[in-house]
Amino acid sequence: MSISTHLIQKNNPNLDFYIFDDSNNIPIRKYEFKNDQQNLQTCLVDEFYPEKSLRKIKNNKFNQFIEAMGFQWDTLTEPGHMRLTPYANAIMEAIEKYSWLQVTKNAKEVNVPTSKIGGGELYDPNSLDIKNVLRDLFSGNTAYGSNYYNVKINNTVEFLRYSACTQKLSFVKTLSLDYKNLPFGLFEISKSYRFEEEKELQLCNRVRSFHLPELHIITDKVSSSLKIGLKIHQRMVAQINSLGMDFEILCNVTDSFFKKNQAFLSSFASLLEKPFLLTVTKDNASGKDGVELDVEYKVFDCNGTPIEISTFQVDDGSSPSAFGISYKSDENTEKLVSTMHIVFNASVERFAYVLLNNAFINKSKLPFWASPIQIRVIPFDKNSLHEATKLTEEMDSMNIRSELDDRDISYTTKNADEELAWIPYAITVKINNNQLQFVMIYCSKGEIIEKIIKKDDLMRELRTKLNGEINIPRYFPINLSSKIEFK
Repeated sequence: MSISTHLIQKNNPNLDFYIFDDSNNIPIRKYEFKNDQQNLQTCLVDEFYPEKSLRKIKNNKFNQFIEAMGFQWDTLTEPGHMRLTPYANAIMEAIEKYSWLQVTKNAKEVNVPTSKIGGGELYDPNSLDIKNVLRDLFSGNTAYGSNYYNVKINNTVEFLRYSACTQKLSFVKTLSLDYKNLPFGLFEISKSYRFEEEKELQLCNRVRSFHLPELHIITDKVSSSLKIGLKIHQRMVAQINSLGMDFEILCNVTDSFFKKNQAFLSSFASLLEKPFLLTVTKDNASGKDGVELDVEYKVFDCNGTPIEISTFQVDDGSSPSAFGISYKSDENTEKLVSTMHIVFNASVERFAYVLLNNAFINKSKLPFWASPIQIRVIPFDKNSLHEATKLTEEMDSMNIRSELDDRDISYTTKNADEELAWIPYAITVKINNNQLQFVMIYCSKGEIIEKIIKKDDLMRELRTKLNGEINIPRYFPINLSSKIEFK
């Protein structure tokens, strides 16, 4: 890939660009990209020179796979809003529970007590706090630009929520904080709206209404947030690695942060063990929003397009939209808090996109916990139907999302069903020489495995796959013959 770093710098006059490599800040114009750093270059162009972006044409087969999993455009609204069939509904709910588990696990490891809250979807422009938020929005002091929604209700213009921050910060503002309370976290899965360009819309990935699972950690100062940030960074990298996906990191800091926190950047890089793109916002740039550090973790879809999967920010509390939240210090003086904005696994919709994309690229299954159907039981013939029904009902009682293929078609046709390509396990039940036999079919490291297994061993293996904290209902009939085909 050939890129003009001169044009990128010219296109972004308020930024200085570096590649942080082996604890060295190398100006981008002097950096020699290696052959295996194409993804890093793609991120650079996609983010900072989008008119020259090398995005490929969207993969129609992948879009068909997303639709087959039950994600559809809602035909009763403007473009950009989705509706969900039972399969997609199961995936979304599983991801919501997974998001909360990620937050509680990671918050515990960084010793931050965390609570889950909820909030509405409308902003009243007559509220003083919302006036400050909107002032930031309209002046360009936020990342959301003009992508906000407004609606008219009884001749009053109200604004639809576009981020997860405001409601949580409004909660914090009502609290009487002192240094003994800090740090603490608030988590919410917010319903948010952004007016994405119609040409950019893509099922799950680019939508106009979405659910954002964001954690806010309130600390006493930026340096405290940075200590937590290094631990969060380590856990985000581990999570992406567990998905087996290549990734790159874009890191933006203010000029003053860049000068004062070289030790932090070196520690950040040492935990990463690969170069990352560092942009520095000049202190005299317009649109300052109090964010000192903004880290984005990008993976790549089947089109080669960078997809933001995780992020965290550290702000100093100085922006009007930060609500002026303060705490009483150990010196009995009021000081502004620092806030960390943390998203471990993107919006719920986008994380579904990432999981589906990963399965599509690798010709593998969804994670067991995220699969809408975890096991399909297939009777070999009519004589096996009774025992197959008993097995399906037993697994269903264990909160394993199971279904029984009781259709009046041949066993060969059942085994050729396209849906079996993404269902983690298929169990054939047959009576052979008056003996009940179970044959388990599954995928391991890209290879289809078929083995005869005893029922006790089958149940033992399935229990090892269960995550008791991500139990969601089966949102479709247990009998395949009764299931509605959504188009």
